[in-house]
Amino acid sequence: MALNGHMLLVNGAALAKEPTEMSIGIQPFSGPDAGRDSTGYMWPNIIGKKRTISLGWLNTTPEETADILTKFDPETVRVTYVDPKTNTEVTKEFYSGAQTAPIHMWTVAKKRYQKISFNLIER
Repeated sequence: MALNGHMLLVNGAALAKEPTEMSIGIQPFSGPDAGRDSTGYMWPNIIGKKRTISLGWLNTTPEETADILTKFDPETVRVTYVDPKTNTEVTKEFYSGAQTAPIHMWTVAKKRYQKISFNLIER
């Protein structure tokens, strides 16, 4: 699925507002027999690597905020993005960590959220 200038797609759809911040991590995970031996030598026994994506949006409207939080509401979502290791578009399944949306301003004339932020963890 082509990104067509978007930073990411969620279940094939673009968001109402592109992220202001996006950071992709590559997290190794170890097997059950990983650990340090009696000399202190580490045996990581890496059996795989998963991606994490940290996302943030600054100064969002209530409508943009609702769109973003709704698109990431399902238990898992398919996210298309450019993987920094391969420099290719990939689609992987992620679940969302805790989502925060502190209010910046809430008046009759102007309603804004300061920042929406959360992490995605590859399933």
